[in-house]
Amino acid sequence: MRAENSSETTHILSTRNIHLCSTNSNLSVSMFLLDRSSYLKFLDGVIPSIFATPEWLDIVCPKSWKVLAFKDKDGEINAAIPFHAGRHWSGITWLRMPILTPYLAPAIMISESDRTLETTRQVIQIASSFHYVNLLLDPSIIEFETTQENLYTRLEKTFRLSHIKQHDHLFSHFKSSCRNKIRKAQNIVTIGPTDLHVLNRLADKTFFKHGRPNPYPPRILEKIIKLDTCRMWAAIDADGSPHAAHLVVWDNQCAYNLITVSDPDLHQSGAVSLLLWHSIQYVSDFVDVYDFEGGMIPNIAKFYQSFGAMQQSYFRLYGSKSSYWQRFFHSIGKLTFRG
Repeated sequence: MRAENSSETTHILSTRNIHLCSTNSNLSVSMFLLDRSSYLKFLDGVIPSIFATPEWLDIVCPKSWKVLAFKDKDGEINAAIPFHAGRHWSGITWLRMPILTPYLAPAIMISESDRTLETTRQVIQIASSFHYVNLLLDPSIIEFETTQENLYTRLEKTFRLSHIKQHDHLFSHFKSSCRNKIRKAQNIVTIGPTDLHVLNRLADKTFFKHGRPNPYPPRILEKIIKLDTCRMWAAIDADGSPHAAHLVVWDNQCAYNLITVSDPDLHQSGAVSLLLWHSIQYVSDFVDVYDFEGGMIPNIAKFYQSFGAMQQSYFRLYGSKSSYWQRFFHSIGKLTFRG
């Protein structure tokens, strides 16, 4: 793309009203940046993902989130989508996922549920103006493609468990290997609330085993655990040794296995299986779907499937204006993949 697109990005982020040529010829769309108070008011009429709420965005990207809103031909806002964007000191612009945020989730008026795909298509037109893009689109977007130059899509996968309120039925449909691990762990560890010291210590051990640093910033976790829709537990044995720790968040539709870490030297106890089963039962008071978060690595996918979870595909939208910028953002850690 031409170099003048850099200034176009600045224009997009500051312009109050942008008219797009929609892929739907019957839909006249006006897109504009929505201020925080107006976004909060709009959310009163929708059922947003936790990852689309100001409360979440203020934690994971407090100074760099904005909201694009969309008006219909009658001038009514019927959709909005928050995004995490910024500019490197070198002048390079980026559009990417905030830390610990698995999906880019549009907020759609309940009466306008068919707007999800259209809203995403319009965001793509904006994305093409950035030097670097790496977005994970919400699984509710079930069909998707882009014809924009230097922007590509790739299917990712997670695993989700439905009808989690039916505990006995659910447990009976776990694979025998999963049930056996849970029963074994019940004789070794006890599940209870924990603190960030335990979770971070186990995260250090988990990632050290794979030659990677702990990616979870304590300052962000300290704020996440204060959310009403967040819980954190650990599996502790009789000697006081933590075998595994887990952090889950949820909204009105789904619970998300945000972090699960364990002591590599104690993994045979089955504590992770018991911990996740405890989490599933707990959040079933609020939702009926559990997202295990990830599954691109075969062994992890097999583990989630042992709970009876089904594969759920979603799209990654990614690209850069040159291979140089792709390598550049890799080198400074802007591109992250989940397994």
